[in-house]
Amino acid sequence: MSVQGDTAVVTLHSNRASRGNAATIDRFWRGYDRTEIAQHNFSTQSVCSTDARRDVVCYQSSHPSEYAQGRAVARLLISGGGLCTTWRVGNTNRMLTNKHCFSTQAAVSGSEMQFNYQCATCGGANPGPGTKVSGATLYKVSSGGSGELDYALYSVNNFASIQGFGTLYLATTATSTGTRMYIPGHGDGSPKRLSIYENTQGGTTCTVKNANYNTWNISYSCDTSGGNSGSPVLNASHRVIALHHLGGCPSNQGAKAHLIYNQIASLIDNG
Repeated sequence: MSVQGDTAVVTLHSNRASRGNAATIDRFWRGYDRTEIAQHNFSTQSVCSTDARRDVVCYQSSHPSEYAQGRAVARLLISGGGLCTTWRVGNTNRMLTNKHCFSTQAAVSGSEMQFNYQCATCGGANPGPGTKVSGATLYKVSSGGSGELDYALYSVNNFASIQGFGTLYLATTATSTGTRMYIPGHGDGSPKRLSIYENTQGGTTCTVKNANYNTWNISYSCDTSGGNSGSPVLNASHRVIALHHLGGCPSNQGAKAHLIYNQIASLIDNG
């Protein structure tokens, strides 16, 4: 599992003779701090106009249902070398994210899902360590490229430790243009935020701009950024209508959930 903070201590325990008093570290990964992220991300393509995302805890009182549904969403650390968003789907040990986040059993086994990684106070920049579990079994990945359905279905180890965060369910029919929507996720690898409004708090709520953007995707202007890949796009009934995977304002895109459901229905308990 990853180590929070700026120091990792490696201790070697060995019952070998004197030659057993050293260990070789073949590689390590470290995250970027806020300054480095700002320095190396020269343009933002997925935040449409003003970034209206806020820490999930900001909505705990005003939007309790949206806040509660977001608990099933986790930050995904991919084999130590990348960040996406992932979430529980259905009543059994199943998780969804994007195929472009990972698509092999080795990558699943080397990855980590961090639930409850969110700030304790609104705008407080004070996230706790959350609850971390590792990837277990890869069940299915979509065919086609990252512009198509772009999903990966898998399970986690130590499932009991994350069951209390709840789960989400896929819509089984197509959504409509104009449908109210929201997105919980870990854009930039940051603590969990919610996209509920398009530009200003209390202003225009996020809606589906085109429910049939193309064969596989819907489009919207709801704010996202790198790291949001794999986030669930939910409607006002709190069903997942799309799996976010492509940014590029004004048409950020999510793969149609009912088409994903058609392909994985036998592998999940969708409630």
